[in-house]
Amino acid sequence: MSKGVIIFVIGILLIIATSIAFMYYVEEMAKKTNTVTVKGEGYKNLTYNLSNHTGYMIVISTKDNISYQILDPHGAVIKNGTVRSENNIYINTTVQGKYILKFRNNGNTEGNVNILIVKTNDLNTFATKELALMGMCVVGVIVVIIGVVMSFHNRRRNRQ
Repeated sequence: MSKGVIIFVIGILLIIATSIAFMYYVEEMAKKTNTVTVKGEGYKNLTYNLSNHTGYMIVISTKDNISYQILDPHGAVIKNGTVRSENNIYINTTVQGKYILKFRNNGNTEGNVNILIVKTNDLNTFATKELALMGMCVVGVIVVIIGVVMSFHNRRRNRQ
């Protein structure tokens, strides 16, 4: 087997390995996602115990017309709005305790809401891993290209 073919195979293996690692990290993030059903013109409350002085990213996504409120442990509304497709909400907790997410379905039919709550530090770690994996994948593509070029160059040299 020529050096070009070996380099090509190494590049393919690098792309496959980074793809598997990326799928693993995405699956880990997906496991943290909750899905709730809100009846037509109904309400649904979810409670989350959040740490003190920590930033959180709350991702709410739905295909339905859903309004939300986020209440701190004292019952004060700290964020509210309507989800059109996906909302990314940043909150910085000042008090440790139970935060309530209230959802209201503004439509007549049952609706599903996907909720992901992660600490911003965890989200930054995920983004860093994702960026590193994309870089490794690009390196894999470059290695594949180098392997193909070397193989063609060796074929041309062997024909002469």
